[in-house]
Amino acid sequence: MKPIFKNPTLFFILGCILIVVGIPSGLYGLTLRGGSSLGGVLILGGVLVVFAVVAIDRILAQWINALKLSIYEAIFFVLALTLYLYNNRTLEVELLNQDSDFLIVIENNGDFENDGYHYHFPFDRSLQTIRNHVMVENVPDDVDVIIPKAWDGSYYYNRYSYPHYPKVVLFGKSSSKMDSISVKKYIEEKIDKNIP
Repeated sequence: MKPIFKNPTLFFILGCILIVVGIPSGLYGLTLRGGSSLGGVLILGGVLVVFAVVAIDRILAQWINALKLSIYEAIFFVLALTLYLYNNRTLEVELLNQDSDFLIVIENNGDFENDGYHYHFPFDRSLQTIRNHVMVENVPDDVDVIIPKAWDGSYYYNRYSYPHYPKVVLFGKSSSKMDSISVKKYIEEKIDKNIP
């Protein structure tokens, strides 16, 4: 049987580094008080997963050439990272109208033209608007808003769903009185009337 350190691969090298860094970090995290100690548990849980990946890597390294296995692992890593970044993409909306009290982000139901946005590496998007609403192709789970200075750095947000608009996100100034009924009324008055 080949020694464990013979024929190192990409996952083996990265895994060893993560294990060496993760164990002391996780143990230190366990010494913290209250909810902070949960970080140590999560780190040590991650170390166990990495350990399992390294064990699988060592088993595969007995049958597959280390260079080929490293190439397969690199391809897998790039695909997994791409999928992760795509699933966690963000939309950043900057509200330029300083007098506005709210911003509504609406997922296009196909009846309208999307507002134009800029792409940022790798999958993030951003757009600017002076209107109180934006229409986008899809509303991701993570929508960031750059609010006007008049909001004093404070706002609330809610997610709504309506029959023709399944994903609607409201960002409002703390003193704004917008709610689900107000958003629906706004959509009916400002957007539905413009359907061709």
